[in-house]
Amino acid sequence: MTALPRSDHQAEPAPPTPRQVVAALAIGAAGLMITALSPMILGRLLHLGRLTATEIGLAAVAEGLTMGVVCAIAGARLAPRRIRAIAAMASLWTVAADLSSMGAAHGLFLAARAGAGLGEGLMLWTAIVVIARQPTPERTTAALLTGQVIAALILASAGNALIAPRFGAPGLLCALAGTAGLAAILSLFAPDALMTAPAGATAATGPLPVRGWVALLVMLAFVAAGSGVYVYLDPIASFARLGPGAVGSAVQLNLVGQILGGLFVTVAAGRLRYPVVSAIAGAAALSVYLSYLLASPLPVFVLATGLTGFTGMVMTSFFVPLCVAADPSWRVASMSGGAQILGAAAGPLAAAATGGRTALVILISMGWVSLSVALTLWLAHSDKARKVTNF
Repeated sequence: MTALPRSDHQAEPAPPTPRQVVAALAIGAAGLMITALSPMILGRLLHLGRLTATEIGLAAVAEGLTMGVVCAIAGARLAPRRIRAIAAMASLWTVAADLSSMGAAHGLFLAARAGAGLGEGLMLWTAIVVIARQPTPERTTAALLTGQVIAALILASAGNALIAPRFGAPGLLCALAGTAGLAAILSLFAPDALMTAPAGATAATGPLPVRGWVALLVMLAFVAAGSGVYVYLDPIASFARLGPGAVGSAVQLNLVGQILGGLFVTVAAGRLRYPVVSAIAGAAALSVYLSYLLASPLPVFVLATGLTGFTGMVMTSFFVPLCVAADPSWRVASMSGGAQILGAAAGPLAAAATGGRTALVILISMGWVSLSVALTLWLAHSDKARKVTNF
């Protein structure tokens, strides 16, 4: 029997099925679930004396930086192969880090949370490599973020009403480990391999182009603006002399705004261009921060915070099209998650450097937004000039 000829080039894997896409997005959402419980976990550990006020910020920054760096490096270096094994190992690593955090304090707790960021970064990468290969990545990004917000809202509500009162911070960390364990099971249903590059990607070698680095900075700056203000929302409410319930109401409306923003993107995907979205989202964010600076009354404070949830979700969903326009090889798109996580750490870090001066925190976030929008418009202008030159 004659052997069939062998090709030197392996055929590209088939596109992922809808079930595989959903599994990958769920794994990525599980990697971000720390955002739902970290305020309750860190606050309770502070009251128990297992963390100091300074260590609260350090724990958040250590985990966020580790997650962002790992996600960015994975996006730049890892080929989309053996995804199931990577997702499973990352999820189980995160389970171990969450469980080891239950009895840790001070330096050991910081180390455990930095270790958790390693696994969470790879879990997020699992979702990003799938998003980058979808026909409308902004719609898939919105699906990931909206699902994550809804799951976070459910988990935070359960944690606040059922878990924390009875089991405290260890119970919350155990619940967090449970979400990572669920991700390990879902890894069995994720795609095992994807096409090396998304459809339409151009071949590229060597360092990233300048436009690629600018796109990464756009994402980092926009996320830093929102995270810096969000962490200091309570002092901002106090700055406006608002009552104790103001922050809770504002946070709830912010989550609703994020969900509505995700639904909007599912309808508008493919119809809007990233420069228009950036300009509108930037103007909305600046108006919100200005209202904070003017110490606006309670209804304005709550509605403005809700608006940031809507515009933030819309802008974030259009980051992948922005990355592709900046770098058609899609290398930057694969690193987009890392840039955003680093921005989420950079915002509070820059805000903390003000020594808690609320007005300065707001002004720094206004500067972050202005930088992000200016760089986005430069990318759009240079892209148009590049196309004219090539023509």
